Amino acid sequence: MAELFYLPKMGQTMTEGTIIRWLKQEGDSVEGWEEIVEMMTDKVNMGVEPQIKGTLRKILAGEGAVIPVGAPIAIIGSADEDISGLLADLTTGSDGAAPASETATPPVAGSILQSLTAPESTVGMEAGEIPSVSPRAREASEEAGVPWKSLSLEGSGFEGMVVERDVLAFLESGPPSEVLATPLAAKMAADLGVSLEDLVGSGPRGRVRAEDVRRASGRRQTPVIEAREIPLQGMRKVIAGRLSASYQQAVHVPLRVEVDMTAAGEMRRQLKPVLEPAGARLTYTDLLAAAIAQALVAYPALNATLESDVIRIHPAVNLGVAVALEQGLTVPVVRDAHALSLVELSAAIRAAAEKARAGQLPPDAYSGGTFTLSNLGQFGVDSFDPIINPPQVAILGSGRIQDRVVAVDGAPAVRPMMTITLCFDHRALDGAPGSLFLARVKELLENPARLLV
Repeated sequence: MAELFYLPKMGQTMTEGTIIRWLKQEGDSVEGWEEIVEMMTDKVNMGVEPQIKGTLRKILAGEGAVIPVGAPIAIIGSADEDISGLLADLTTGSDGAAPASETATPPVAGSILQSLTAPESTVGMEAGEIPSVSPRAREASEEAGVPWKSLSLEGSGFEGMVVERDVLAFLESGPPSEVLATPLAAKMAADLGVSLEDLVGSGPRGRVRAEDVRRASGRRQTPVIEAREIPLQGMRKVIAGRLSASYQQAVHVPLRVEVDMTAAGEMRRQLKPVLEPAGARLTYTDLLAAAIAQALVAYPALNATLESDVIRIHPAVNLGVAVALEQGLTVPVVRDAHALSLVELSAAIRAAAEKARAGQLPPDAYSGGTFTLSNLGQFGVDSFDPIINPPQVAILGSGRIQDRVVAVDGAPAVRPMMTITLCFDHRALDGAPGSLFLARVKELLENPARLLV
């Protein structure tokens, strides 16, 4: 009997997903435990298994469609089965959502079939504008050794997005007969009266770049900033919603201290020849994470979540470590961080960050965190007030390490100093435990040998 395949919820915060591409087409056999569609969720891109065996009879949502959790996206049944009844129900909206236990959003009203198959709008690309590019398209271009930004492609995905098939078609067809030029170079050449045919391009496959046009024109042009409109969707939309809610609901209180990182830097220097031959390395983020894990054991009131009217103090430190991606901030969780040695914790953080950047972490790798660390020191930031990641009650942000003149034994001295900031939710705890926790983190970082035990 034919069944509707509903978009499943693949993470605690997921409310909708964007279809990147269908891995199976109508008429293809479906085994149930194989991926048939690739989705972009609020955190990662991943394949989805229907857990229904049969034949893919009807695709209800095309590539680029944004689908709420619990809405139908395909019909799977026998190869010769009549599915006209199911299609009629979808068109009238009588069977448009999964059972209540599986649905995280209200049932879709109106003509469900029309709302899923037709994007809300199609935004045309202005001349010279760089289109949005899917992760798989970028991977395909990088594997071919051609930077995706240098490709002049017409995207066939949602709202002009360049998808993998566009890149593959371009690479298979080879360069066109006309002169290869980036959109910006073509626009500049037209404005300056420079003939592209007379130029030797410095880009891949001889592609003419803007700099080639500037050089040929004999004068430097004012840099052109192209106007763009980027839909607030996917990961960026979820980040916006969660942080807005956190800032409006949680009573953020920042506490700040200066940490002398002299001993921490010396320990890293001494351990480097020991760790590097084994393929390991120790970063300041690792030291911060280890200090936080130990301090949370001593002051568990900060290793907590506030859910409705209940403050839950957790028995394990599941530490979220923020990782900056091109499309937004993501926070993979290192579980039982308090039970790991410094070297084990370092390896776990590095593995989680690498997999997050490659989009290889499952949704549950981002859930269940009890405290978060956000380190912006690598970006040259001195200090900042991080926003609490709900339902957690606290977060620690760290800035860069910078030489400063400080008083040491009553005399001025230059020391590598770092500012760390704890933001806690005053609804869940008061300043005293927060201050004691922050003092403990400072003590451990200034005496890092204690992190080795």
